[in-house]
Amino acid sequence: SQAMIDKSTTMQTLIELEEKAKAEHKGVWSESPSGNPRTVAWSVEDPTTFFETHGRKPLRAVVEFVRDGNAMQVQLMPIEGDESNTYYNLMILLSGIKTPGSKMIDNARVYDPFAQDAQFFVESRLLQRDVTVILESLSNQMFVGSVMHPN
Repeated sequence: SQAMIDKSTTMQTLIELEEKAKAEHKGVWSESPSGNPRTVAWSVEDPTTFFETHGRKPLRAVVEFVRDGNAMQVQLMPIEGDESNTYYNLMILLSGIKTPGSKMIDNARVYDPFAQDAQFFVESRLLQRDVTVILESLSNQMFVGSVMHPN
């Protein structure tokens, strides 16, 4: 309630700091693109055009999710030269490898032999790590590429 906010010295300090940040155009009130909240694209509307523009170039990314040993979701850092400063989320199939996977049968996930081992192997090395991604092709509107770990 407003009465509790008025009595709390911590809240009053936070409100004063917020007003100061607004007045000085800092943080989310900044007019620069780097100070604004992120623009995140959870899907790419036209994968073919995206690939033609950004394919075969090294792109900085973070591995967000490992679906199985040869597929992962990455979040691309803003691409140099892209005015929108958008963080793109892409599902990438690793080129040149095939690992055991899983499928849904009667609302239950059923794993092929060694599928969980392959997924764990990739997760333990790449999950939440900074990587470099090179998009090499498209397959059924899915990106196929290489993911390079800095080590």
